[in-house]
Amino acid sequence: MDLKTQYSQQIQRNTLQQLIPVQSYDDESRFFYLEDGHLGWGYISSPLQSGDDSVIQRMNVLFSFDYPPDSFIQVLLLGSQDIQPKLRAIENIRKTKNPELKQSLRNRVKMLDEATMRPIDPNAVAYIREFKILFVCEQPDH
Repeated sequence: MDLKTQYSQQIQRNTLQQLIPVQSYDDESRFFYLEDGHLGWGYISSPLQSGDDSVIQRMNVLFSFDYPPDSFIQVLLLGSQDIQPKLRAIENIRKTKNPELKQSLRNRVKMLDEATMRPIDPNAVAYIREFKILFVCEQPDH
């Protein structure tokens, strides 16, 4: 069995709706109600590239709140194929009148965009993704 087949079999891809089945959402309180009867809130952030003791201290504050009984926190790393905003930002930063540089930029953006659907290198099965961290706190609705 080749590496690509092994990789595909190890990865199960779910939509956010499958992972967190929200039934309704209140804009004012920013709480959501889940299909399983839990109330929740969430926060989306970019992943940290590195950390130190100050990051650990700040994370400890999050986990030290006096949450209601039976509450839990999920931390999810989400990888999305939607890199279009990043690609547009790359194009906007690198404005030039030089035709060769314009073509080079178009080629690079096209390569990155195509790498969301198939690996850049067939020997290293890795895809381009936009990663986000999702913190979700849930508690039973009593």
